[in-house]
Amino acid sequence: MRLLLATKLKRVRLLSNFSYLINLSRGVGKVTKAYVLANVKVNDTEGYRVAYQQHVATLVEKYKGKFLVRGGDKSDLEGSSAFERIIIIEFPSRADAENWYNCSEYQRLLPEMEKYVDRALTIVDGVD
Repeated sequence: MRLLLATKLKRVRLLSNFSYLINLSRGVGKVTKAYVLANVKVNDTEGYRVAYQQHVATLVEKYKGKFLVRGGDKSDLEGSSAFERIIIIEFPSRADAENWYNCSEYQRLLPEMEKYVDRALTIVDGVD
């Protein structure tokens, strides 16, 4: 009886581990990087710099983010965009990106920054 019970428990553990590995291979339960994509049209360069740019990098780093693209020259290949700048910030996870966006320090920057730019901001999950 004990041997039968021990064998059944081993099977359950084995099946559980196997199921975990299958789900992991499908991306279930796996933490992927997240990216913040900002499309920006600057209406007042100096106001934007003072109100936002001087402060945002410190907050991005605080929440484990890293700028991948910050302005740079761009070429519209299909269609055109009213936005002149593209910013891409990488975070270790969606939770880190959302924590950065929702933190009180960042939220305090937004009302002043919005006076100087038009922008669209998106968080998107990456692929591993």
